[in-house]
Amino acid sequence: LRDELTGLYNRRGFLEVAAQVHSLAQRDGRSAALVFVDLNGMKRINDELGHDVGDDALVDAAQVLRSALRESDVLARLGGDEFVAFALDFGPVDIDLLRMRLRALLDARVAELARPYRLSMSVGAAFLRADAPRSVSELLDEADAAMYAQKNARRAAGGVSMPPPVA
Repeated sequence: LRDELTGLYNRRGFLEVAAQVHSLAQRDGRSAALVFVDLNGMKRINDELGHDVGDDALVDAAQVLRSALRESDVLARLGGDEFVAFALDFGPVDIDLLRMRLRALLDARVAELARPYRLSMSVGAAFLRADAPRSVSELLDEADAAMYAQKNARRAAGGVSMPPPVA
């Protein structure tokens, strides 16, 4: 149920625990979000600096996500450089705050450890609403699409961070 490298849940662990939290949110009528995170530039880090350094980048990303999110949020590494979180009481206004916090924490961690790379993340989210119930799988697909929309918007703007569309 755990990813060996980062200690976070793996895909199976995430889906099991997120399903329980999702049921709780629906039962109690609470807001929730599924947040999908992709590290930018991992291929370049692996190709130019090696896979051991790439592993350091993944561990750094996992630590930053742990710091940025609450202990009660379900956090996982799906595989490769993709991470997800399922967070209760998290709405559309919270996503921009999370993005800013992630950016600051990533920069601080890389500087503190004198890493030979700069990390950035593309972040998308899908929101669970009482009036539009959706499964964890549906939320995952929506958040993934929102993340790719942000990544494509950043590329189109020459790497400049832009406010992404939210599902």
